Amino acid sequence: GPIDPFGRPGGLGGGFGSIMKQFDEMSRNMGAGAGFPNGGPGGRGGGGQYACQSFAMCSRMGPDGKMHTERFANSEVGNHAHGIREAQQAYSNSSTGIDKMGLERQLGDRGRKVVRERNRQSMEERTTEMFRGMDESGRDDFDRSFGAKAQHLPQHPRMSPQAIAAGIPSNALP
Repeated sequence: GPIDPFGRPGGLGGGFGSIMKQFDEMSRNMGAGAGFPNGGPGGRGGGGQYACQSFAMCSRMGPDGKMHTERFANSEVGNHAHGIREAQQAYSNSSTGIDKMGLERQLGDRGRKVVRERNRQSMEERTTEMFRGMDESGRDDFDRSFGAKAQHLPQHPRMSPQAIAAGIPSNALP
């Protein structure tokens, strides 16, 4: 079935293909630093900056005799010392015509995730907003607080040439 890596903030979504379950687990653990030596990129005690990228693509022949491809890209940057992280995600599915882009920001125990979805067949667009540790009334305060600390984040690395050639440009995210 189709993959949907756009769950709740903190990588708490789930329920998709086996390769994507691995990315979901990595995403869920990324903020906590699980699965990395010394508690995460930069080390638990060092409080350093980190930048991580992942990319997955799966192609298979459909019952219609055409090749169908799903692509997922994730870029995450953070700074343990300042308790701040940002993740950008992109997903496309050639058989359903669905494209999704997500931007997730977390500061301390609060987080906000915006997912934009577009159906290339119907041209219908939808935006979903999710919150962690707050509700929508805290959005403006969160955005101000995040903006005040954003200078502590490293830049997102540019997407690899292979990912760009696969149709997920680095500037496609909200």
